[in-house]
Amino acid sequence: MKTQPNYDKLLEPIADVTSTIEALLNDAFGKLMGDQREELKRVYSSAWGLHTLLLDIVTNIGIENIAKRPYLPQKFDDYLNPLVEVSQALLDGIDGPLNEEQIVAIDYIRITGALLRRYVDNLWLYSQLDNNLWQLNKKSTPLHALLDPMQWSVSENPVELELFINDDLPDVVVDSILMQTAITQIVENAVGNTEEGSIRISILVEDMVNIIVEDSGRGIPRHYQKDIFSPFFQGNSEQLGLGLGLPIARKVLQLHDGQLAISLLAHGTKVTISFPLS
Repeated sequence: MKTQPNYDKLLEPIADVTSTIEALLNDAFGKLMGDQREELKRVYSSAWGLHTLLLDIVTNIGIENIAKRPYLPQKFDDYLNPLVEVSQALLDGIDGPLNEEQIVAIDYIRITGALLRRYVDNLWLYSQLDNNLWQLNKKSTPLHALLDPMQWSVSENPVELELFINDDLPDVVVDSILMQTAITQIVENAVGNTEEGSIRISILVEDMVNIIVEDSGRGIPRHYQKDIFSPFFQGNSEQLGLGLGLPIARKVLQLHDGQLAISLLAHGTKVTISFPLS
């Protein structure tokens, strides 16, 4: 199934940011100091620049082809960094104190900027992999190093993360950046589909390394199962993300002569990441 990107997932957050900044500049949340206003104007300009850039990509380049344009990472940085960095500086009080409503509004801008950064990073990686532009760098890496819970965004969900990992795991020969990204995508996909309960991560090393991620979430409806590896497919349009987690993970495993297997549990989903030791 060929699915299309949900461009609203990219453009609507930017529109929300610009509306929030306009409200701040119009003193809807209280009067701002001069320096605070100037910094917010910078963020406003960056948000509109990002909106214009994405529209140009959608219209002329194609979102799946962005990695063919080596100048784009700098463009994205120029527009995305102020959303996060300037907002954080304002929250830190560098240009003066903020009232409670202003703090909530500016923190929303910061959080949205960080979310958009993750979306863009995933788009860029998917485009690199899809267009065979990633330079694979396989080297010996401790298997433990690929399983770093600090990389996983699990704090926002009331889920319990259960790790069943031995201390004597072997080294593996992988592109550590890609493989850690694939594992993170799988874990965070499990988190996104588990409103409460647990996520169990275990490892079985035989002829292959098998990393098993089991969640107690809502599972995958049968009529969606054939589409879950389609880029940009999301069974639940309200879910965060762009529908690239599983496609990215699958492409990474293919580059490592591995595979990604998904099966349904009585309550939840089991994903097995398999790849050779070397």
